[in-house]
Amino acid sequence: METQRLAVAVMHCEKCVANVARHYEELSGVAAVAVDLAGQSAEVTIAGTMETLPGTVESVSSAELVGPGGALVRQVKIRINNPGALTAADSATAVVGDIACAGSASFEEALRQTVVAQASGEVTQVHVTAGSGVSAGSALATLGGAAVQSSLEDMSIAVENARLSLQRAQDALENYTITAPISGTVIEKNIKAGDNVNNIESGALAVIYDLSYLKLEMNISELDLSKIQEGQLVDITADAIPGEVFTGVVDRVSINGTTTNGFTTYPATILLEDYGGLNPGMNVSADIIVERTENALSIPAAAVQRGDTVLVPLEGCLSPDGASVLDPTKMEERTVTLGGGDGEYVEITSGLNEGDAVLVPLQVQGPA
Repeated sequence: METQRLAVAVMHCEKCVANVARHYEELSGVAAVAVDLAGQSAEVTIAGTMETLPGTVESVSSAELVGPGGALVRQVKIRINNPGALTAADSATAVVGDIACAGSASFEEALRQTVVAQASGEVTQVHVTAGSGVSAGSALATLGGAAVQSSLEDMSIAVENARLSLQRAQDALENYTITAPISGTVIEKNIKAGDNVNNIESGALAVIYDLSYLKLEMNISELDLSKIQEGQLVDITADAIPGEVFTGVVDRVSINGTTTNGFTTYPATILLEDYGGLNPGMNVSADIIVERTENALSIPAAAVQRGDTVLVPLEGCLSPDGASVLDPTKMEERTVTLGGGDGEYVEITSGLNEGDAVLVPLQVQGPA
């Protein structure tokens, strides 16, 4: 059970003053000793049960009263911890040191608070009984019923409407400060101090570019679409920056193709994070690296004949400078195995050795 603090009400300490008067002739001396009792320990005896409880002198009044027999007394207030059974109807006497009070007194609550309802309704539940211990904020009773429920719903709607009104007001207030929607660089500014702005009818106030990377859109032929995957590297060149090759990455390939004259292309998005001197709007060329082979043996793609064959010149076939064919009968048709290619050159995986010569069809014309 929660411990309550109650104070022994005003006690007339007649014996206290009488004993002090034997040692001090002046009244001022009596007053000084009485005041010194504050804070001292006291022994409180409950009337009826004669149970004793410890207490502390909380205060001593400064005014003297005339008690029974003409003795001077003062009011003393003692505070004790309620073990749980004491009420305001109980009384007690007290002793401070060797000084006893002149009579008994009733207990008073350390703090009294009257609880009243702040709303109207039917009491549907009571959470405490007389004698129950409670803490600040504990529920004592619950109001309910149809009227209360309807009132609660109305108040809930009112609170929500107020919240929405507040949000609209805050949004409207924020619109008076125009903020950047993204992080980047202001490329274009179309306002200055003193201009009047009329909502979106005023048009673009500024243009912001996110230059943390550049983006390139290129069309992929339907014939090459199956070779393109996200994450592949892309070599990018620009006529405005000759001699430099920039590296991008395939970010996305759309399956929403565009068909023109029976030929379909698909847009691919290329991202460049390290774009050097490139600027938005520049014309560039891009080659997607679908496969990369180091130290590959390759020949011009035009040298490959039908059936994956090439023409290899034998001794005496070519002119001394190797620029023309002197004897077409001294050529050997050799089958080769092809690897990947870039349209200009093709990889040879077998059938030729490094240093072998091959003929491009345009060379097979003989001397002019």
